[in-house]
Amino acid sequence: MGRLPTLPFTLEDFDVRPLRTPKKNQLIRFFLAACLFFSFSQATTASPLLSVDELLWDSSTGTATVTGNFHLDSYTGESWRIVHVEVKVGSTIYASSLAPYPEYASAPFTYEFEDLEISIANSLTIGNTYQVGVKKQRYFSWMSGGWESGGTIFTTTAVASAIPEPTTATLLGLGLAGLAIRQSQTHPLKPV
Repeated sequence: MGRLPTLPFTLEDFDVRPLRTPKKNQLIRFFLAACLFFSFSQATTASPLLSVDELLWDSSTGTATVTGNFHLDSYTGESWRIVHVEVKVGSTIYASSLAPYPEYASAPFTYEFEDLEISIANSLTIGNTYQVGVKKQRYFSWMSGGWESGGTIFTTTAVASAIPEPTTATLLGLGLAGLAIRQSQTHPLKPV
């Protein structure tokens, strides 16, 4: 059996430290990491276009009352307007016209609506979630009539709450008033 040849080097001749990444690759990695961080931070802080703070149902009048806001960051067209706010119950859509329509020619803009009433033939179920929408139309001078016919509807969901009945509000108010009177009539303890 033959002998193994001897090698002209030993393990001590090799540097076993990890290879260094060239500075160019380090800069690219840093840039990509920064872009990823900022894109996630922007995504988490972005607000929705339509936000509904409250959807109240008044069973005595058959009206839903909606409070919230619609925020627009950008748009196409020469100007735009909000046409109506709607509530979808099953497959039926009930809308409240906002005529004269709020019209805008710049962005960003926030349209706030408070206690906007929408008549609904079907009763809402308290605690159920319903779809609420805002319809926006764009204006183009080259188009016949100017305003687009369909428009765009932005939607979100909201849970229906009951409007407190007047008797409930009265009883609650009287109870709080009685508690306040009782608290004011408490006598301090006499020193012993």
